[in-house]
Amino acid sequence: MGQCSSSAEIKPGADSGVQKEKYKVENEGGEGGGEETQHAAQVHAGEEGAGGEIIEPEKVDGTATKTPVTSDISVPQIFCGSFNINGSPFHAVDVEAWLVEHGATDCDLVCLSFQECGTCGNGGLPFPDGSCSGMDESNKADKLRLGAQDQVDLNKHDEFKFMNVILEALNVDGRTYEVVADVSIGEPPTSQKVEIDGKKVEWYGFIRSIVFVNTQNQGRLPPPEELKVKTLVCPVGEKLSMFEPHKYEDAAPDKGAVGVCIESLGLLLVSLHLSGTNKYGLPEMHFDRDRKQQLHRISKAFEEQVGGAEAYAKLKKVVMGDYNFRCEMKSAPEDKEKGGGDWKAVDAEVMSGDSARVQTAFFKYDRLQRWMVGQGEWPRHEDSHPGEEKVEGDDVGEGAFAAPDLLKNSVDAITTETTIVKGKVVDRSDFPVPSFTFKIGEPPPRAFAQKRTPSWTDRIVVGKEFEVEGFGIERTVVVSDHEPVWAKVKVVGGGGGGGVAQ
Repeated sequence: MGQCSSSAEIKPGADSGVQKEKYKVENEGGEGGGEETQHAAQVHAGEEGAGGEIIEPEKVDGTATKTPVTSDISVPQIFCGSFNINGSPFHAVDVEAWLVEHGATDCDLVCLSFQECGTCGNGGLPFPDGSCSGMDESNKADKLRLGAQDQVDLNKHDEFKFMNVILEALNVDGRTYEVVADVSIGEPPTSQKVEIDGKKVEWYGFIRSIVFVNTQNQGRLPPPEELKVKTLVCPVGEKLSMFEPHKYEDAAPDKGAVGVCIESLGLLLVSLHLSGTNKYGLPEMHFDRDRKQQLHRISKAFEEQVGGAEAYAKLKKVVMGDYNFRCEMKSAPEDKEKGGGDWKAVDAEVMSGDSARVQTAFFKYDRLQRWMVGQGEWPRHEDSHPGEEKVEGDDVGEGAFAAPDLLKNSVDAITTETTIVKGKVVDRSDFPVPSFTFKIGEPPPRAFAQKRTPSWTDRIVVGKEFEVEGFGIERTVVVSDHEPVWAKVKVVGGGGGGGVAQ
């Protein structure tokens, strides 16, 4: 495995939801008692079971399922956020809109996933060997290649501002959040493309995961100093380094994943960035193969780094990031040009203003959704029949890779407000439009840029041990061509410990 900075070699394993997938009766016994949420009313959710849970209608397997309504104050609440920030600076107004307005400061853990993050923690906390600063302390590369004089100092200054704006937003009204983990792989953004060995090379920043703990969590979590944390890294990219072109022998850290395993809570929090669609004239199937292979490499690497298959299987997983799977309605080469037939078809659906059309486009044409439905992992829309009505060139059901253990028994947070009747998802009135790709800096409502087909690239996927209490895409943050996503989750039935091998 190659290095992730100019000086630090990767050493794996170094220590260091819109919504609810349930049918809950709101305000029971109080004012307005018995009023059902919209999705409960749509399916006339069944009777109440003992202990306050609601028996759902038939699920995908045709059986009635109970999902408890968790009210135990001993269960920690987790805020999850993911943002491909495009190497841009982070402003207080953006943090307020993405985190504070959606209840991050009410949560015990705040877990943030960044892709193309312009700065890194210069080693992270608790300074694991697996983290990489990506800093060339001699500044040699920048002087030789870019002519920058103070890049290292600038990166450190930008990192201070980046972290400060997040902590200032979280630490309000007497709250105190502390960083318990900060792990990253990558290199600092470059100001332009540079030719190295005949290739045009440009870096956009780091894949990064930062975990904050609320020290006033009323005993739901151990003190920060008692949380046992292990950081994980797995680069899977191919980019040449700006510092030493051939330093990444096996895989470069422009793509891949970092993980934070909180052993005392049995949690694995993953931030990933998979390969993009970077050529015109080719169907998504061509790029999906790389993304699926990368997911398997990440899953296998993390399994080894936590101590083996048994320990890995016991961890409750949250997998956030830029999955880069696209929405594809037309796959012919002539439709895959910039602003071509595929772009026009998808844009027409997602910009129609008709939520049912947007949702159908997601369930029928989103490539990650189709893959997981084909693996029997996720529910399908009533108009989505991956095994019968295949998109031209689709490989679902035709030798596609099996779902990696990282994503098995999981729920895509974007779908958890939908209702399921007889194994099919029912239309809803508020399905979110894609989070990518937009014109940077354009105020909302933003138009999709023609460079790439509008897609739900940014996802938060959680294990079925979690109850997704909220999910959304923050439309007011316009510093990137992506928009940040968020979810609030709880572990169903309590926090519990994990099974990480010692």
